[in-house]
Amino acid sequence: MRNHDKTKKELINELAKLRQRIAELEVSETERKKAEEILRREKDWREQYLNIAGVMLVIVNADEKITMINKKGSEILGYKEKELIGKNWFDLLVPQRIRDEVKDVFHKLMAGDIRPVEYYENPLLTKDGEERLVAFHNTVIRGPNDQIVGVLFSAEDITERKKMEQQLEESRRHFETLFNFVADPVVIVSGKGKLLEVTDRVQEITGFKKEELVGKSFMKVKILTVKSKAIAIKNLAKRMMGMKIAPYEVEVLTKDGKKMPYEINAARIDYRGKPADMVVFRDITERKKIQEELQGTLKKLRGALGATIQAMALTVETRDAYTAGHQRRVTNLARAIATEMKLSKDQIDGIRTAGTIHDLGKIGVPAEILNKPVRLTDIEFNLIKIHPLVGYNILKQIEFPWPVAEIVLQHHERINGSGYPRGLSDGNILLEAKILGVADVVEAMASHRPYRPALGIDKALEEISQNKGVLYDPQVVDTCLKVFRKKRFKFE
Repeated sequence: MRNHDKTKKELINELAKLRQRIAELEVSETERKKAEEILRREKDWREQYLNIAGVMLVIVNADEKITMINKKGSEILGYKEKELIGKNWFDLLVPQRIRDEVKDVFHKLMAGDIRPVEYYENPLLTKDGEERLVAFHNTVIRGPNDQIVGVLFSAEDITERKKMEQQLEESRRHFETLFNFVADPVVIVSGKGKLLEVTDRVQEITGFKKEELVGKSFMKVKILTVKSKAIAIKNLAKRMMGMKIAPYEVEVLTKDGKKMPYEINAARIDYRGKPADMVVFRDITERKKIQEELQGTLKKLRGALGATIQAMALTVETRDAYTAGHQRRVTNLARAIATEMKLSKDQIDGIRTAGTIHDLGKIGVPAEILNKPVRLTDIEFNLIKIHPLVGYNILKQIEFPWPVAEIVLQHHERINGSGYPRGLSDGNILLEAKILGVADVVEAMASHRPYRPALGIDKALEEISQNKGVLYDPQVVDTCLKVFRKKRFKFE
């Protein structure tokens, strides 16, 4: 009985131990699953990191075989991952001409004879045979006993970057060649006025060496006169705001103080990644000399023209003693009206010239009619009315810088079409002729004539006032009245 009880007790103990062991196994299995899950996650994270890395990551073992390569590496080389794993790195991907050299470095690295290379560039062959230039960083991989078992290559495809760098370098060399090839002096100026570059020609002309100019503000370097610097600063600021600037003149100073006239033409450029101005200087010494000679010649021609016009005016006045001074007085009033109307200097000069000889055509009218002391018959008046056409025919062959012949022809036209010789109406009559016409009427009425005494200024102003907008241009009449009543104009 006791033996039976003992056996029973032993069985209970054994059962308890078994249960405890089962519990321990269950805990161990749970921990194992947890560990497997952690390892799986770490593997997933590692694979994700390898695949999203922006560079090629590849491991090559001691046998020169590829044991791991990421997605980026496969893309660069043009292979699928399974086409690369287990393949010889050097035989498949390294060009023949450098293969032995690269292998030698690899094996010295594996043997620990040399340290990993921080950075170097080598070409690799893609699947289609194209060479891609790759920048490498190497790291050795060690086993449990600290023995080197492989090399991790971190690599970046720099083919396109290198091509761009080469193109930029070629562009820079071409730019420098063209920059210094230009016959005119050229400088590059920053937005703050610093001289960034100058051509050899600048040095030749100014006498300043390149190192005396580059890096310095053109305000502090004496290559422009004070006045020219002020002009240059103003235009530089305008170009910085995007405004277009026409070529302008400056005076360049040489190192020994000599002044030379130049014309500046500038354009906004991108210089080494920043906005700047390329400024071209054009020597205008000869042009200035020619301009001065032309101005002198023009002055002489204008003098000769003025003398000729005065001679014509005197010719008319010699034949018509009663109208002596009429053309001069008409001209003075016409100029005063034109000036008050703010016409251009060129228009005023044209009015002055036309006014001085506006009655030139009267040389074609018999003197006895011009000086007749009684009112003219219709036939005689019709002879008088042809004088604008006679004057026009004389003057039309002369190349004046103004429409003198046409002004003379139209000075008796009226805006309602009642004038002569063509009966022109408002829109077809030159403004200069309208002004001359009003001045002619006012002077004629205010002055003595062979057939009547002077009517006076008041009567003359009354005439143009009453016929404003009918015979005479309203603006011209208003201005004429203002000239007399507010500006106190008087005939001399």
